[in-house]
Amino acid sequence: MFRLGAGPSLQLTIPQAAELLRTNESQIHRWIRDRGLPAVLFREQYRLNRVSVMDWAQRHQIALADTGIAPTTATQSLAAALKRGGIHRGVEGSTPAEVLASALSRLQLPAAVDLPLLQEMILARAARGTLCIGDGLAIPHARYPFIACLPEPILSVCFLAAPVDFGGDSPVTTLLVMLSPTVRAHLQLLSSLARALASTLREPVLSRANDAAILAAAVAFDATTIAGHP
Repeated sequence: MFRLGAGPSLQLTIPQAAELLRTNESQIHRWIRDRGLPAVLFREQYRLNRVSVMDWAQRHQIALADTGIAPTTATQSLAAALKRGGIHRGVEGSTPAEVLASALSRLQLPAAVDLPLLQEMILARAARGTLCIGDGLAIPHARYPFIACLPEPILSVCFLAAPVDFGGDSPVTTLLVMLSPTVRAHLQLLSSLARALASTLREPVLSRANDAAILAAAVAFDATTIAGHP
């Protein structure tokens, strides 16, 4: 199973890339030629970087092998995800890589999760300036969720010790770190978070309210959306 665990090799052969992308070797060659799938020709054989391939798959909406997709509830509880991820203050770092590493180190993730690879995947997305949402907020996540060993989605609010440039219109002061075990859970949680930031969650997060107030805002959001009144 391809997941963030057990330190998988970052270099893939064509057959390994075909397995990861759930296709055949001929299709991999066509994608390299026609769709920009990143590959390096070494001694007359292609080698592909796992992180680059997974990021390419994210951008082209191509599913990876063994993602662990399973039915989930219609709506992800924002408060439950936040309780699992927690609220963290004074997250240190002066670059995106540094603050992201600090934020991820504070999360209680399964031992099988390969943190360096997870960080690379998120930074690959950040390099395209797609994580910043304004007002000093950024949502670090890999667009394609692949942490199959994660039991439930998690959301973590991380207040940075100092603003950091993530390539958006303004420096980032708060990271809303989101990790999910399946595509469905990822999309549902991302949708819930976006709507919550437009309603109950925005003011307490922007004002850096105390933990109880931020969690109460997430509970209030759940009370309306899960009850069927988005």
